[in-house]
Amino acid sequence: MKTQIKNPRFRKYLVSYLILVALVFSGAFYAFYLNQADAFGDSEKQLIQAAGSKIQQINNWKKERIAEGQFLFKNGSFNSSAYKLFYGNGGRFNEEELKNWVEPIKSNHLYRDYVFAGLNGKVFLSSTPDAETIYSNVLSYTDSVRISEKIFFTHLENNPVTGKLEFYSVIPLKIRTPEKEELFGIFFWVIDPAPELYNLIFAENYFSKLSTDAVLFRVTQDSIFFLSSIVKKDHYEFKKVSLGNDELAAVKAVKGGDGIYSGLDYNGRNVLASVYKISSLNLYLAYKFESSEIWSSVIGNTIFAFAAILSLLGGFGFYLGCLLTNDERKNIKKTLELETQRLEMVKRFGVVFESSDEIMMILDAEGRIMNINQAGIRKYGRPYNNETYFLLTGEQIKREMDGLSVPEGKYETIHRTHEDEEFEAEVSVQNLSGSGDNIVFVIVRELTEKAKLLNEIKNLNINLEKKVEKRTEELQLVNKELESFTYSVSHDLRAPLRHISGFIELFSKKYKTKLDEGGLRYLSIISESAIDMGKLIDKLLIFSRITRTELVKEKTDLNKLVAEAFGVCAADIKENRIEFVSETLPEIFADREMIRLVLTNLFSNAIKYSSKKSVIRIEVGYSDLGNEIVIFVKDNGAGFDMKYYDKLFKVFQRLHTADEFEGTGIGLANVERIIRKHGGRVWAESVLKQGSVFYFSVPVLN
Repeated sequence: MKTQIKNPRFRKYLVSYLILVALVFSGAFYAFYLNQADAFGDSEKQLIQAAGSKIQQINNWKKERIAEGQFLFKNGSFNSSAYKLFYGNGGRFNEEELKNWVEPIKSNHLYRDYVFAGLNGKVFLSSTPDAETIYSNVLSYTDSVRISEKIFFTHLENNPVTGKLEFYSVIPLKIRTPEKEELFGIFFWVIDPAPELYNLIFAENYFSKLSTDAVLFRVTQDSIFFLSSIVKKDHYEFKKVSLGNDELAAVKAVKGGDGIYSGLDYNGRNVLASVYKISSLNLYLAYKFESSEIWSSVIGNTIFAFAAILSLLGGFGFYLGCLLTNDERKNIKKTLELETQRLEMVKRFGVVFESSDEIMMILDAEGRIMNINQAGIRKYGRPYNNETYFLLTGEQIKREMDGLSVPEGKYETIHRTHEDEEFEAEVSVQNLSGSGDNIVFVIVRELTEKAKLLNEIKNLNINLEKKVEKRTEELQLVNKELESFTYSVSHDLRAPLRHISGFIELFSKKYKTKLDEGGLRYLSIISESAIDMGKLIDKLLIFSRITRTELVKEKTDLNKLVAEAFGVCAADIKENRIEFVSETLPEIFADREMIRLVLTNLFSNAIKYSSKKSVIRIEVGYSDLGNEIVIFVKDNGAGFDMKYYDKLFKVFQRLHTADEFEGTGIGLANVERIIRKHGGRVWAESVLKQGSVFYFSVPVLN
């Protein structure tokens, strides 16, 4: 017999549940992928950080050892004592003196041995017997020291006699006198890497919660030798593997260079390793995590997420399974919860209602006062008996409400207190009708003088805002019309001006021989005036275009703009007549072409008004005020009287006559409008006949 689900809402929920399951599992697998990528990415960062820190520490360790060698190499007393031991009659006294030099250093830095030897390999003093036999491999460096006469630090070597891994710091011994400087022997430290270097490398890693492992290895022509002390610190030997084993992370690093590699370690375990070459020691350092540990972290997080998701899905599935039989119970429970919430809200409203300083009351459909709070009782008085309520009756408010054009709102009226005093009141009425009942909620506020003034101010502000908005719209419209008019006039004046210039040229060519000197001068004046008019129209068009053009802000290199603008403006000035000094200027966030126009105008003015000087000097600099960058252009020109400053940046206003300096009076107006559009400021300072400084600011780079 086939079971059918008759509840359509349950079927809808079931389909939604199945879709949800599919989406959740898809999301879980995607989250697993992201978790895996994040875990390995974080591990790589931790390995790089750990390896970088260790290499820095290793290099510092070697520098300290070399510095100790330099101290002995350059110490005249030390070398003199050694010379006396080798060639003098000091004997035991010189041995003790040299031991006093080197024994404290050996003890403090855990050096294994030290040896004083002549250039022929003879050992004069050492910290161990049979030094000539034990360190015969080091004594072979004598010829190298004889040639270089410099300190050198050997790579990690396996002593053929003792089988121990050692570094050697070989220091030339030289006797220095005013007459000569002679190499007479060598001194070398035998450095055991275990006490300091191994401890430094294998110290606890604080960069990761995972278990880290460090390995040192060196490379020969066809093999890699892993230092086995990483595993057992009591054995100083190398574990050899072939460079042909491409599964090893170390082999990949040797062939591919420093970086992060995944592969096998020398024990055959899968690892993620950061491998870097320590050039100063001719060794490689590998810092590694076991891949299984990283995967354990990923799988652990994923299992936890899956468990949480399955728990949620199981709970929701159980809920759907019970939904078929529990619909009614759910509805009842929901109704009870809503009712509980409603009662709680009523209780809270009652607390607010009774404790409010404002008068509140509730009226029924007939205007009877159903409830009034304590503030209302204090104002209107208590009821005289069970039949009589208050001096203010609900009917009064109902009559006032009937005069409103809407069934609810706000109005002002006159009420009377229980002490028979009248007061102005603002009454707010809100209809709370529902379920067939007509209930009105009323709030009465006393209008004191202060409250009335505040109310009037509020109304005035509202009206003022409306007027300002209207006036702003009108001004914007007028500005647009003015800009359009300026552009149209400037554009339309070009055609007749071209005709004037053209006919003047034709007239001049045809009738030049028929005109006397006065006529030719008049014709020249007309031609020059037409040219000036053309320039003025061009400047007007630029001024109009600046107003209408939207800014295209971008990072702008001021140094480049200054060089280009000055190059254009100073092209016709002889180099020996002009001095130009500019600081290194910062980047700004601005419209590149607009700022170029600002600089061109300022440089042109500086050159023009300094043209009567024997040497024109122009200086450019800046100040960083935190919220804005201020750039200045300074000249040594004619300057101007500061009492006429208010005309400086206005259109067609000039502070010098055309006979003194030509111009249209539009350039600085353009500068002011461009900088204002950028949100900046423009100003100037000047002393008559001593030069001017023009400043403009641009908000900081953002």
